[in-house]
Amino acid sequence: MNLHRRAAETLGRIREGGTYRRMRVLGGAQATRMHVDGREVLLFSGSNSLDLAHHPEVVEAAARAARDHGCAAGGSRLITGNLDLHEELEQDLAKFMGAEACLTFSSGYMANVGVIPALAGRGDVVISDALTHASIIDGCRLSRADVRVFPHGDMDALESTLREVASTRRLVLLAIDGIYSMDGDVAPLETMVALAKSWGAE
Repeated sequence: MNLHRRAAETLGRIREGGTYRRMRVLGGAQATRMHVDGREVLLFSGSNSLDLAHHPEVVEAAARAARDHGCAAGGSRLITGNLDLHEELEQDLAKFMGAEACLTFSSGYMANVGVIPALAGRGDVVISDALTHASIIDGCRLSRADVRVFPHGDMDALESTLREVASTRRLVLLAIDGIYSMDGDVAPLETMVALAKSWGAE
């Protein structure tokens, strides 16, 4: 079967299943209200959570940074090194958090696929919620650790899973969302962290 025919069949199945997607066209500055397909709407799906993307001071700081430093880092940090701006940001964040050091990522997705495999590997176990974000799922896969998934928001199932793996692994890592992006549930983080600590998980 050639590639074009396979693509057509796959897209046909997606359309029949009602899950074919097309990209909406957003107009205007990133904000709580934007124009979508020609009409003004409230935007609930964006990641501009603090509504700072078009704040005048943020825009001016970005313009100043582009003028002073250009529009690209010029290469990856491991190859070319950090910009002084990155060093300053990470030092300020570490001080703010009361931490020894800090490492920034370009997105939350990159943070999860970078940090989870750095912490866990073969012989470890990562526990996550059934509705966890795709970035956590990908981070778990990249880690090559065993992955245990508990039913969404089920604290009894979480504790049962923690109990089951507690003394059998070098490391047990709980990787969870604070807010589940697909349905807006707020994770009971205090309960989850307490359970993880009580069973020796991180």
